[in-house]
Amino acid sequence: MGIVFGKIGVECAAHDVLRQLGPNLQLRRYHPSVLVETPCVGINGKENGDAFRRLAKYIGVFGDPKNEGKQSIAMTAPVVNSTTGEKIAMTAPVINATSAQGSKEGEQV
Repeated sequence: MGIVFGKIGVECAAHDVLRQLGPNLQLRRYHPSVLVETPCVGINGKENGDAFRRLAKYIGVFGDPKNEGKQSIAMTAPVVNSTTGEKIAMTAPVINATSAQGSKEGEQV
């Protein structure tokens, strides 16, 4: 990775360009790769930092890689973050305004 005239170069996963489809569009075949993921309880602050450090240790950013093969793994783009929805109970009362049938405000219909 490097910076040239304000542009940040990002290491991408190894790939072959099968076809150039336009000035900024390529059809690519990616080489076999390793996918690493870790849970993250929160999306900001300490939890996010802890998750990043777990991944960084695994791939060997801070020294000896903490993975089964003890091999460094390149950190390449893209990095994907995903979140799942969370169900919450609807606990507030629902208040209905006066309807055409004449029910009163606050009256359950």
